Amino acid sequence: MNENIEKLAEDSKKLTILSERNLLAKEIHDVMGHSLILALNTMESNKLLHGDRTVAVRRIEQAITEINNSLEEIAVAGTDGTMLATDLLKESRKMSRNMLSEKLNNLASRLSNSGIILEISSLENLTACSDKVNNIIYRVCQESVTNAIKHGRATRITISVKMKDNIIELFIVDNGCGNISFTRGNGLTGMEERVNNLKGTISFRSFEDNTGFLVRAMIPV
Repeated sequence: MNENIEKLAEDSKKLTILSERNLLAKEIHDVMGHSLILALNTMESNKLLHGDRTVAVRRIEQAITEINNSLEEIAVAGTDGTMLATDLLKESRKMSRNMLSEKLNNLASRLSNSGIILEISSLENLTACSDKVNNIIYRVCQESVTNAIKHGRATRITISVKMKDNIIELFIVDNGCGNISFTRGNGLTGMEERVNNLKGTISFRSFEDNTGFLVRAMIPV
C-alpha cells in the first residue's frame, strides 16, 4: 500500500509538471505570437511611408518596444534561457488584475499605430468575475486578433463582450480573408482548451464569401 501511495504521489507530481508546461506553452504561443505578428506588421507598414523617416523610426521603436514587453511578460528566467512556469503564472495573474477594458483599449491603441482598427463595440463590466476569467477572455481576444492579422490580413476587427443570464458572450469578427476549409492549429486549439477549462464553449466560423472570420465563445459565470 505504501508503494502504491508513493507511486500515486509521483504520478501526481508528473501530471502537475506536465500541466504547467502545457500552460506555459500556451502563454508563450499567445504572447510571443501576437507580439511578433504586430511588430512585423508595424515594420511592413513602413514600406508605404515613401521616405517619411521620422514616422518610420517611430514605428520601428514601437515594434522593438512590443517585443521587449512580451519578453518581460513571459518572464525569462535562468542562465540557460529556460522559462519557469511559476514566474509566468505570477506575471499572468499580475497582468489580469488590470481591467479588461484597459487591456483591450491598450491593444487597440497599439494596433492603430500600424493602421489596423480594433473596435470595442460592447464591453460589459466583468470586475465581479475572477482574474482567471478576465485573463482568459483577454487571451482569446489577443489570439483572435493575431490570427486575423496573420492569416486573414484583416484591417478591421470588432470585439463584443456581453453578459446574458449569467453567461458571458464573446464575439470577435474581422474583415480579413476567410477560409471555409480552415484547420485548427495551436492557436485555435489553445483558445478552445482555455474556454473549456471554464466550462464554456467556443466556435469558429469563416463566412461563405470568404470576407471574414468569426470567433464566438460562451462562458458561464
